[in-house]
Amino acid sequence: MYETPVVQLITDESGKVTGAFVKNADGYIKVNAAKGVVLATSGGLQVNEFSQVLNTANQPIEGLYAIGNTSGSMFYGTYPHSLNCLSHTRCVVFGYNVGKFLAEK
Repeated sequence: MYETPVVQLITDESGKVTGAFVKNADGYIKVNAAKGVVLATSGGLQVNEFSQVLNTANQPIEGLYAIGNTSGSMFYGTYPHSLNCLSHTRCVVFGYNVGKFLAEK
């Protein structure tokens, strides 16, 4: 399918491309446009146990927090494909923890 040439782009009323018609051996096929999303990162900002972003000396940067896909190296070297919504769950749990930590300050 990737080498199949586009015959005509499909656009919405604003001109944004929403799909295309392509032609292969079986005839014409409508293909919908898709956008990329970040499911998880294998790097990210280094954080401490309170989700505070650390500087290059491993000291917290005052007032800067990172949760979810932007924090830590939870998925470094591997991504657990068998665990659905793990990065979303991590975001919710660590977001709650940051809120709790800030409320107690």
